[in-house]
Amino acid sequence: MDYLRVYGSDKLGAIVLTGALGGVTPFRMPPADDPDAMRFAEVRKLQMSDDFDERRQAAEVMVDMLTAGPIPEPYREIFMNAGFMMPLYARGPMITRKLDNQDLQAKLDKLPTLLMIGLEDSPTTVEDAPMLAERYDNVSYIGYEGVGHSAFFEQPERFNADLREFVTRGRSAAAPAAPTGLTAP
Repeated sequence: MDYLRVYGSDKLGAIVLTGALGGVTPFRMPPADDPDAMRFAEVRKLQMSDDFDERRQAAEVMVDMLTAGPIPEPYREIFMNAGFMMPLYARGPMITRKLDNQDLQAKLDKLPTLLMIGLEDSPTTVEDAPMLAERYDNVSYIGYEGVGHSAFFEQPERFNADLREFVTRGRSAAAPAAPTGLTAP
């Protein structure tokens, strides 16, 4: 959505959003007593800590928060280390940034858009994705049962097949019609 805001849609053939809706729907805070929200707030504090052990602990917890099921250990270690390596100067703006792209919502009707959402992800994302697909003709929605924020990792075969089908459909729709009634010279 940042690309769309800065550069427009002229060079885009489609939009695919997975794990989030890019701020095109209003942000809604979960109730204050929501255990996942409270845990997430605690993890955010640890992520910004100057203490090495606290940041490592946050990275470990965050990996588990991004998936609905257990992650095989080699992958878990890779994801945890990748999250841990993000420098504080980059993480800070990610945490404090207001992600509000509601003004771009109408652009979804101009570009083929696919929403690929794990049904165990944020309740607001899970609720808002089908609503967007109903509102805009060019928006398609796929919900993944038993998947959290990382459909591409948790169900890679299905995710890749769904993405491939979306791209193939888009290419077919964009292809010029074959000429008819022509005869060879």
